[in-house]
Amino acid sequence: MFGLNNLLPSNSNYQFMKFRKNFIILSIFLLILSVILLSFKGLNLGIDFKGGTLIEINTKQTDISELRKILSGEFNDVSLQ
Repeated sequence: MFGLNNLLPSNSNYQFMKFRKNFIILSIFLLILSVILLSFKGLNLGIDFKGGTLIEINTKQTDISELRKILSGEFNDVSLQ
């Protein structure tokens, strides 16, 4: 039978609590850094969250820069790939 007594020795003495202040400081620093980066860069929202329409078209021998010029006059925010 495999129990908890076999997993951890009864005389174990792990000193991990002495590092708690360092890890609290590290956690606060990473939290502040993530809030700063989020406020400057923002989230990269896809079409799922922005709203809009995704249309997929297959063409043969088409210049993508020419298509962008044609569609940019008609629509405000066009993304072609």
